[in-house]
Amino acid sequence: LLDFLKEECEQRGATIVYATHIFDGLESWATHVVYIEDGKLKRFEKLSELNEMRNAVNLLQVVESWLRAENKDKDNKPPMPATQFKMASQLSEVSPFTSRRHMAYYR
Repeated sequence: LLDFLKEECEQRGATIVYATHIFDGLESWATHVVYIEDGKLKRFEKLSELNEMRNAVNLLQVVESWLRAENKDKDNKPPMPATQFKMASQLSEVSPFTSRRHMAYYR
């Protein structure tokens, strides 16, 4: 499927947004990586220019390090007041775009 999509992109000049939690083989397929945390854009880079890929075995290892750092940061933050939590949970129920983590790959 990835080979077909890659060929379609190259022939038609199209872009595919692939949001996933499965990273097997994507380091040879994706051209760009986007990382969104708490609804905010944290990373947007060409995969070929991603510094972490120089020392990593694969893309999964890089993403795992980002997620572990995010969890560590969240553990160190003070808890959200109940009023803010209620508001935040209401917003996440309304919009599908405010979930905690998103990864997107561009071809």
